[in-house]
Amino acid sequence: MRTMKIMNIRRTTALLLGALGASSLGCAASAFAADRILIFTRTEKYREDNITPTRAMLRNFYAGKGLTVDTSETAGLFTDTTLAKYKAVVFLKTSGNALSDEQQAAFEKWFKAGGGFQAIHSALDTEYDWPFYGKMIGGAWFKSLPGDMNTKQTEVVEDSTDISTKALPRKWERTDEIYAFKANPRAAVDPVQHILVTVDESTFKNGVPGTDHPMSWYCAYQGGRAWTTAMGHVTGAYADSLFLGHLWGGMQYLLGRTTSVSANTGGVKHTPEAKRAWMPSGVRFGVEFFEDAVGRKRNKNAR
Repeated sequence: MRTMKIMNIRRTTALLLGALGASSLGCAASAFAADRILIFTRTEKYREDNITPTRAMLRNFYAGKGLTVDTSETAGLFTDTTLAKYKAVVFLKTSGNALSDEQQAAFEKWFKAGGGFQAIHSALDTEYDWPFYGKMIGGAWFKSLPGDMNTKQTEVVEDSTDISTKALPRKWERTDEIYAFKANPRAAVDPVQHILVTVDESTFKNGVPGTDHPMSWYCAYQGGRAWTTAMGHVTGAYADSLFLGHLWGGMQYLLGRTTSVSANTGGVKHTPEAKRAWMPSGVRFGVEFFEDAVGRKRNKNAR
């Protein structure tokens, strides 16, 4: 009888441990399910004619990855309160001066509190008079079109170990619009930009062989993270699993789901902890913060 009781206790304990283990795994698997992002497509300059379909395609792709995705062209969303809902903001095919000075200030505060920013294609034709924006994109504002809207080209993966490039072929044959920039992001020093992909200019008409021409890069800057690609003009790119995988790798970096180590930043790890160096007063990602007597941001519930 005693043996039976011991066996029952052991069986019950095993079942409880199993349930706890399953619950823990379930929590881990769904820990990022509530990550919410905003895809912003406001244009105040040139407007690409395929914004509507590409926005829907990218929204569906990110939603399929488990994110909560909002899309908008309303600059009025860029307030402390509204931005606090989002872990990342995507500027997809934006152009011109999309935000007011007050909205820019709200974005900067949000970004410095650990926000992630993804710039896609004509996001590089945006906010020329906003120095902070220029820092995030490595100064690579649009300058000219050396090719046409459907230029056949060969992209060269410079860092094949990054989460956004490891599934890409070393030489990636694509058709897309190509931008020339006002400044090479590789030359940026504040912050340093880690280059992921370049384009081989010898592979398209009007290209200049031997020219260093980055196409995708990222940085950690003042508490936030930015990930930029000049690619993404043609609609077909948003049905291309390689391009979408490239964007998704960048998004995972912005959300803090991966740690990147850049040789260009002296091997500094861009960890989620470093990414959230401080928080503004108020509620951020469900945690209430306050400013202490010396101006440091602290978790209100921390002891």
